[in-house]
Amino acid sequence: MKNKQIVLSKEFKSQVIRAILALLIFILVYLLLLFATIAITAACIAGGLALIALKPAIFTILLGIGLASLGVLTLIFLVKFMFTSNKTDLSHMVEILEHQQPELFKMIREIVNEVGTHFPKKVYITAEVNATVFYDSSFWSMFFPIRKNLQIGLGLINVVTREELKAILSHEFGHFSQRSMKVGSYVYHVNQIIYNVLFDNASYDRMIERWASLSSYFSIFVALANTINQGIKWILRKLYLVVNKSYLALSREMEFHADAVAASITGYKPLQESLLRLSMADQAYQGVLNFYQQRIHENVTCSNLFTNQHTLLQVMAEENKIPFNNGIPQISLEIQQRFNTSKLVIEDQWASHPSVEQRIDRLKQSSTLVEVTNDVPANTLLKDLSKYQQRLTKIVFGSVSYDGEPRFLEEELFLTLFKEENAANSFPDLYKGYYDQKNITRFDLDKVNDADLSVTAFTLYSEEALATLFSYQALIRDQETLSEMMMGNLQVKSFDYDGLRYQANEVLPLISSLQNQQEQLSEKIKKHDITVYAFFKKQEELKSGNQLLRQYYEQLFLLGEELEIKFNQINTLLQKLQFISVDTPFDVIRSNFKEIKEDEAQIRSELQELKGDELIASEIHVELAGLIDKYIQEQREYFVNNVYLEDNLNLFYGAINAYSYLLNRKYFLQKKSLLTYQAGLVN
Repeated sequence: MKNKQIVLSKEFKSQVIRAILALLIFILVYLLLLFATIAITAACIAGGLALIALKPAIFTILLGIGLASLGVLTLIFLVKFMFTSNKTDLSHMVEILEHQQPELFKMIREIVNEVGTHFPKKVYITAEVNATVFYDSSFWSMFFPIRKNLQIGLGLINVVTREELKAILSHEFGHFSQRSMKVGSYVYHVNQIIYNVLFDNASYDRMIERWASLSSYFSIFVALANTINQGIKWILRKLYLVVNKSYLALSREMEFHADAVAASITGYKPLQESLLRLSMADQAYQGVLNFYQQRIHENVTCSNLFTNQHTLLQVMAEENKIPFNNGIPQISLEIQQRFNTSKLVIEDQWASHPSVEQRIDRLKQSSTLVEVTNDVPANTLLKDLSKYQQRLTKIVFGSVSYDGEPRFLEEELFLTLFKEENAANSFPDLYKGYYDQKNITRFDLDKVNDADLSVTAFTLYSEEALATLFSYQALIRDQETLSEMMMGNLQVKSFDYDGLRYQANEVLPLISSLQNQQEQLSEKIKKHDITVYAFFKKQEELKSGNQLLRQYYEQLFLLGEELEIKFNQINTLLQKLQFISVDTPFDVIRSNFKEIKEDEAQIRSELQELKGDELIASEIHVELAGLIDKYIQEQREYFVNNVYLEDNLNLFYGAINAYSYLLNRKYFLQKKSLLTYQAGLVN
């Protein structure tokens, strides 16, 4: 074995020390609780036996047993974690053996030898865009060595090179290659212990309920045991915050450490390239799943999820002008960061993984750049690739229920339908995505001056215009985050903004400053919208001399005002319905449902009107039409005989969601009509 020892960073050592201190605090507090509970248990058992011996009778025997059970139940509550285990669900996995995939196993053996760790117990493939090392854990895992299993997703293999896959797997084995990483394992298990005591109590609750049901005497002591357990929970909840925070901080450093292990084997370039690509690869994977989910009512299913994923990846790369090399998109850090212009930097103490940008930055600082010569797709490692792809596709779609015999789409038809759907949900290429997350600002059409003759359609949607829009959107997100900090929902001691360090008590003046910047950018964007209108209005005059563009703008502005009112009404209704999710007196529930009758009547009327709206007629597919018809046909009760009628409530919420969806789609289609007409004036 060639054990490559990686120099531990100061940050890693610091987090290890903090994690060890958190462990020692937990052990001390837990032992105190355990000894106190054992003493209580012994006293309760002794007291119960003494009570029975003092005056043997039915009621004293029951009281004695109940008193003894008080201590036993409390002790069981505190030590039950020792008898639980976390077993991994293997139903979505397919185990592969060395004689089936010799090249892949050869790569794994090379990594194991170079990293200096043990060969996995078993190797599985799944459909996901992911790779991980896992094992069935329990309390005793801290004391006895357990061989790990390796899970590799075909959705990942589908989008990386051999060298990148080697880097990713080296990262996974890197978690277990150094002795210092054992601390992370201990902290993880302690975290699981506290979680089990605090939250994993379903079987324990059933046990004490059955015990309490045996006798009214027992129920008294069960209530006392629950009171003691609540006190234990209060103490452990405080510990959980300390231990969990130390675990997450150490976990982030462990990720950096595992990255360093991988980079020591392949250089940092393969890991960097794969990290930048995985988000897009997962987006393509989820895009395929969403595509077929929308067609369940058409009895359309997938024969090979992964060829579809690769097809979508190509489409996405073409749309975003991302180069393709050997069938794999080459995404740079600049491309990934293009839409993120936030200047706010917060060390997220509750994140288990550092961001991709942080990982790449650390890799560049601490690793060596090695020239990558092997850019062969990782798919070529696998024998009978198509067979495994189809098998995992069947597993993914195995839980879907179809009304009839499902039919498969050929790859060419899948691509055609996807592009049609994509075109139906996007705006002309002229706009370069400018309007994807932005609506046109309302302005007075009568006060627009003549067009600036130096403006062209392409300068209107330049990188500068896009950068202004992205900066405006980032300002809004940053203010929302800072507001969460100010209200105490996001607890941090300090943060960076635009390269300057701020303390938590300096949030308010910063928000005020950002609001001024937002107003300035908002005014700039509004002026840009007016310039756009003036330009295309001039093009229309030169081309045809009619006034259609003005009508499009008037219709969009009017619809925007109407929908603003309607969405406020929907939000108000949802706020009124919040009583359903909390304990509410029966008479208040009945009164609340009476109050929303008028809101319901309006939604029912609006849905009926939307069904006849020609603009969105094509958006109402069979299932949606059926839901709307079922809802508007009759009024329903939602609370009868002091019980919620779940089916009726689900239909009600479904109708609200359908109403919101159709309003959004109506605005989108109206906006698209305007933008399509506009683009046609310069094509």
